[in-house]
Amino acid sequence: MLIRIARKEIVEMVRDGRFRFAGGMVFLLLSCALLLGWQHYREVSAQQQAAQLATRHQWLNQGKKNPHSAAHYGIYAFKPKIPLSLLDRGTDPYTGVAVWLEAHKQNQFQYRPAQDATAVQRFGELSGAMVLQVLVPLLIVLLAFSSLAGEREAGTLRQLMSLGVRPSVLLRGKALGVAARWGC
Repeated sequence: MLIRIARKEIVEMVRDGRFRFAGGMVFLLLSCALLLGWQHYREVSAQQQAAQLATRHQWLNQGKKNPHSAAHYGIYAFKPKIPLSLLDRGTDPYTGVAVWLEAHKQNQFQYRPAQDATAVQRFGELSGAMVLQVLVPLLIVLLAFSSLAGEREAGTLRQLMSLGVRPSVLLRGKALGVAARWGC
């Protein structure tokens, strides 16, 4: 009975145009987010590499000094970008990406974009992780809700209950159908 309910749910979702539209929109948003993430990763990596080369050149060309004096001269250290930042920037906007290292001082990380951003700007950043963690579950809930509510509105829920289908089996079958359709 569970498989039959799941199969019915899959067929109804395939026939429903809302599922195809929502799936297409999620795919489009995820593609845009990954493209923007790749572009950001590439730009930041190039900027970071150029800054590291300039800092290294400045360090090497500071002239002959006592090692202690050279340590007081200071140097920038950059947090490396990892390929996973294509999906999400992680804590970089909050913790910073560069720190000025000098002797006898502990400096804060610099270049924290979240300092200058409002709460709305921080929430509204389009990333692959945001699409997968926020939008996909929201769409699953919104689209799956209509399956049980549709049974009740059509009057078939009472018929199923009168046939002896337990509510737990019905819910599991519908959840299995939705999960199979969304590829969870």
